[in-house]
Amino acid sequence: MFAELEQVGPAGLSYAAYRLDDGVSFVHLIGRDTENGHGRPPQLQALKAFHAGLRERCEEAPVRTGLSQIGSYGLSDGL
Repeated sequence: MFAELEQVGPAGLSYAAYRLDDGVSFVHLIGRDTENGHGRPPQLQALKAFHAGLRERCEEAPVRTGLSQIGSYGLSDGL
């Protein structure tokens, strides 16, 4: 998916994925520049393939949670 994001280069979108210490849990962070009308996730083939059958591959259903940044240091401004 990262290779396809690099190729497409969607304006105003930031994305990062992290694996937790348990070795099986993941956190995906998506940043969108919605103030300037950017950041809509593109329809990537890699993303469609990732989502296909996702719930069946998980022991627990994925949880979507919104975040509001209150500050950061040394991280990308887009996340």
